[in-house]
Amino acid sequence: MKRFPFAIALCLAMLWTCGCDRGKSSSTSDGTQPKKKTPAALPTEFGTIKGHVKLLGWDKKPASIPDDCCKLGPNDLVDETVVQDAQRNLRYVVLSIRDCPPTGGDRTETVVLDQLKCRFSPHVVAVQVGQPLDVKNSDPTIHNVHMLTEKNPPVNVGMPRPETRHYKMKEAEIIPVKCDVHPWMKSYIAVFEHPCFAVSAADGTFEIKNAPAGQWTLVAWHEKFREIEQTVNVPANGTVVVEITYQAPTE
Repeated sequence: MKRFPFAIALCLAMLWTCGCDRGKSSSTSDGTQPKKKTPAALPTEFGTIKGHVKLLGWDKKPASIPDDCCKLGPNDLVDETVVQDAQRNLRYVVLSIRDCPPTGGDRTETVVLDQLKCRFSPHVVAVQVGQPLDVKNSDPTIHNVHMLTEKNPPVNVGMPRPETRHYKMKEAEIIPVKCDVHPWMKSYIAVFEHPCFAVSAADGTFEIKNAPAGQWTLVAWHEKFREIEQTVNVPANGTVVVEITYQAPTE
């Protein structure tokens, strides 16, 4: 009977040894078991962030967009990229807490993005991952909803008559939305993993309820002027009032 060469026998022994080690838990170099990470504790105290957003140094008026597809009057359609009132309060700014932990207060109300008078209304909406989002066409003319997603499933659907479509976003991102039929129709959907966000109103005001108490970074995002940050200290069972100020770039 032939004998196996020494090298082959050695390889078989090593394979047998490796097989016997399967299923054993890993250990560190000193033989101790690695420590498991403890999940971060959920916040137990909450407060409210209130404030409003201003834009300084911007004197341009929104451009009127002529079109008669919806039989509108003059100046019914305007460019909503920059919307501010006479006191320079800025609308359609998305406010959010950076790295906000789970609060246990997920948003469940339905957010509506309408197509009305040949524009998206409102121009900017914000939703939490999994929160219901209804996209409507309230016009008697055809529209197209084209969401330029990067992380979420793409959406590009025609809506030839008044109807409603239902969506739920799966990933956090800011999604530009356009209508390919009417190129001036633009909007944004800001998607967050947490419920700590708001969109500034016509007078620039905003409110984030149930914000975790403590020191946080408040992020303001605008489609033209982008992001600015501010540190806020949220008091337990109290309210902190903040002022967010954008300075228009010199052109």
